[in-house]
Amino acid sequence: NLRPMTFTVLSLYILLNSAIIPPLLRRIYDPSRMYAGYEKRNMLHMKQNSELRILSCIYRTDDIRPMINLLEATCPSRENPVATYVLHLMELVGQANPVLISHRLQTRKSENTSYNSENVVVSFEQFRKDFFGSVFVSTYTALSIPKMMHGDICMLALNNTTSLIILPFHQTWSANGLAIVSDSKMIRKLNKSVLDLSPCSVGIFVYRSNNGRRTIKETSANFSSYEVCMLFLGGKDDREALTLARRMARDSRINITVVSLISSDQKAKQITDWDRMLDLELLRDVKSNVLAGADLIFTEEVVNDASQTSELLKSIANEYDLFIVGREKGRKSPFTDGLEEWSEFEELGVIGDLLTSKDLNCQAFVLVIQQQQQMI
Repeated sequence: NLRPMTFTVLSLYILLNSAIIPPLLRRIYDPSRMYAGYEKRNMLHMKQNSELRILSCIYRTDDIRPMINLLEATCPSRENPVATYVLHLMELVGQANPVLISHRLQTRKSENTSYNSENVVVSFEQFRKDFFGSVFVSTYTALSIPKMMHGDICMLALNNTTSLIILPFHQTWSANGLAIVSDSKMIRKLNKSVLDLSPCSVGIFVYRSNNGRRTIKETSANFSSYEVCMLFLGGKDDREALTLARRMARDSRINITVVSLISSDQKAKQITDWDRMLDLELLRDVKSNVLAGADLIFTEEVVNDASQTSELLKSIANEYDLFIVGREKGRKSPFTDGLEEWSEFEELGVIGDLLTSKDLNCQAFVLVIQQQQQMI
């Protein structure tokens, strides 16, 4: 039999080991810090004509075609190459161990068990061939438990020094773009984890349906242009989104329209805010490019409150094939003041959420950009 003193000491040890030490270790050591962005890994600070490195995540086979269409829009060329790291994420079932497979390094023996990634590998290999010399493609499959998947994404982005991670939205729609076919809480949680921990910029990609919108190839075959709209409200995420839109403008098949929102107060006030100064400097550069003959349209819309912002979005919702917007989480703006309370998906930001809402019935693709959250 245990003596009372021994029993007391053992009980205190168990209590200390289970209730005090784990929270203390979590406070001292944060494993997410390994993904922290101490260097600038975003599109805004890239050197001109340098290779754009993108990590494209695939959750479902339906994601493949829209993702390739979006990558085509980044204007890959020999002067402006694109490196695409494709990660097919699959949920681990049973007692198997988590594994990350590089399909470039796969042995002939393991090719027989390609973990249902054959469609992903073949589709992106064709994309590489279509842009031979302008695109580098490396495909991976990650089998992991849901709560660890964000680690696979962030680590792959960190190891390959990517500037942008593109994540498909957690909802998918029917062929006519009206009914929601799938709504994965697991994917939504994963996307939010990547937004919080990513070592580079992140884009949430919302596509209504595979059949609902034209692709860039279809527009060029019909001698029409692929219409893209970038909505600029201000802030670092919008500046990052505008940088991507300017890159897309180099493609002759794509028409880029930059719509800058400005309030009457902003027009009248003297500019003292540093963030606003950075916005105006970038917009000034865009305007000078337009004057120099760049294939880009710039318009300025006076908007004084959130209701006018909603009306503007309704009026242009079905004029474009793709909208690019900044996320701007938690940023106070006269253009969106009050709309936050009605937002359903905070990971899309206020404008992204509006564009994907049922009220607007917008059939266009939407790409919501968050600039790298750099650690200090």
